[in-house]
Parts: sequence; C-alpha cells; structure tokens
Amino acid sequence: KRLAALTDADIRAYRKRDLDQAIRIPAEVCVLSYEVLELGVEVLKKGNRLLASDALLAVLLAQASFAAGLMYVAVNLKYAKDKAKKYKKTHQRLKKLFLRMQKIAKKVEVSLGSFTGR
Repeated sequence: KRLAALTDADIRAYRKRDLDQAIRIPAEVCVLSYEVLELGVEVLKKGNRLLASDALLAVLLAQASFAAGLMYVAVNLKYAKDKAKKYKKTHQRLKKLFLRMQKIAKKVEVSLGSFTGR
C-alpha cells in the first residue's frame, strides 16, 4: 500500500515541481525496496522450498525498484542544486545500501541455484 501511495505522491511532487518531495519519495522507495529484499531473504531461509523462485523474484524486483529510486534521487539532486548539500548524505547512504543489496541478491541467486541444480 505504501509504495502505491508513494507513486501518487511522486506524481503530485512532479506536477508541483516540489524537488524536496521529488528526492524524498524515491529515497523512501529505496528503503521500502530494501525491506522487500529482506522479506524475500527471510522466505528463502525459513519458508517452503517451493517458494524459492518466488523469493528470488521478490529480491530481483526489489533490487530493480531500489535502482530506479536511487536513479531518481541522483537525477533530482542535479536539478535541485540548492538542496544537493541537504540530501548528499542521504544519497551516499542509499548508494551504500544498494551495494549491500546487490551482495545479498547475489547470495540469494546462488542459493536458488542450489535449489534448482544450477
């Protein structure tokens, strides 16, 4: 639900040219995407083995969603030069979180390979 609400909020921010929200909203999408990744990993660890491919799909979609959010943060920071300093730390934290996410996603892919014989 929260991600759907953020989509609507992002549209409103774009229409109003609200660069604060145009940075905050995709940053929140990144955080929520990371939470989806964590849920996918949890399903892999504790869930039914038959759900392993579903868990991988959740991880991959979360990774794509995070990447899109991170891209929008970076793009909007370029247009919001007066706000760049304010959001620089947020952008740096998100980039580090994305690197961590990529490592986790790779481990999930390898783990799924062991389930499927790849």
